[in-house]
Amino acid sequence: MKKNEPKRSREIFPISVDRNIQLDSPVWSFSLEGLATEFDDHIKRSIPAYKETQDLIVDLSDYYTRQGGIIFDLGCSTGELIKRLAEKNRHNNKNFWMGLDKEEGMILHSKNHTRDLPNLEFIHCDFLEYSLQKTPFVLICYTLQFMTLASRLVLLKKVFAALEEGGACVISEKVLEENSSTQNMFSSLYHQYKSRMRFNSSEILAKASSLTGILTPLTRQHNFKLFENAGFEKVTLLAKNLHFETYLLEK
Repeated sequence: MKKNEPKRSREIFPISVDRNIQLDSPVWSFSLEGLATEFDDHIKRSIPAYKETQDLIVDLSDYYTRQGGIIFDLGCSTGELIKRLAEKNRHNNKNFWMGLDKEEGMILHSKNHTRDLPNLEFIHCDFLEYSLQKTPFVLICYTLQFMTLASRLVLLKKVFAALEEGGACVISEKVLEENSSTQNMFSSLYHQYKSRMRFNSSEILAKASSLTGILTPLTRQHNFKLFENAGFEKVTLLAKNLHFETYLLEK
């Protein structure tokens, strides 16, 4: 370095992806300090029809959980969805609800907000290594997209084996469109949607950039093939809004 050349700063400046969420590196992380507190608001504004999709899943659960059993939410994050199911069935002692997540901060947040629900438990673990008990109903919401293809298949085979006959798994995912022009149109519409949800352009760009190489969506056709390879022969598209789809996989 020349004598009068200014030194380059090695300081990493926070990268804002939301008004109350700043990354300390260019790469998205679910273990970010304080993320659990802001995550529910962030995700509700990030995914079109997020609440409506949760409402649908809560209503759908009645068709699979009335006879009782252990119900799993794999990758439960803050536990909001499994908490809603447990609350709806507060007086049904036949059911036990379990949320699993590998992020300790999310699990601690979940436990702190569900202490009044005795039939609900949260476990900090890698659910790929967790032994699932027999179950009538499993949730995997916006989780597979962050896993390798090989790990997705391993998990889905494990879920299929654990499901009771007549049981079901609900999966929500971000997807790619088969047609490039449709993909581009949806991407533009999604940017407009996020702008309406009070994200500014730099936050939208920073979030998308931070997920590069971490979030790997598939096309619907590819997802269906993955489900078939895991053993699921009956798969139904429940809901779609722009890049986001929800599927019902029945055994």
